[in-house]
Amino acid sequence: MSVLFLVLPIVLFAVFIARGRAQRAARQAAAATTKLAVDSWGVKRWLADGRYEEVSWNELLEVRIITLPKGPWGERMRFVLDGGGEQGCIVSLEAAEDSGLLASLGALPAFDHRRLAETLERPRTGNEVLWARTST
Repeated sequence: MSVLFLVLPIVLFAVFIARGRAQRAARQAAAATTKLAVDSWGVKRWLADGRYEEVSWNELLEVRIITLPKGPWGERMRFVLDGGGEQGCIVSLEAAEDSGLLASLGALPAFDHRRLAETLERPRTGNEVLWARTST
């Protein structure tokens, strides 16, 4: 009977851990980018679970780069393109490089190339504003 009291919590803990890992993997798979379009209009991103994100260059308010802490995710860096409200996209560094997003961001007036280079060179957990729309 005492062995049961020792084994049962261990088994329950293992089941709990396995379930958490499976749920995390499902969330990551659902949030995967299936298509990313960067053009003269702006940025459009399609996700594996059917969701869709977009922001036009005209409504773009801010560009941030977020560096996540080390953890179960593959890539730690994400660009957040904020158009305010429900408008915007979150793009991984790899997708940004592959799609030409970095070149498009670099064309924004007063884009902080130095801060981007520093963040890519020495990633620290947190976020950096690379560009913000100025009032005209």
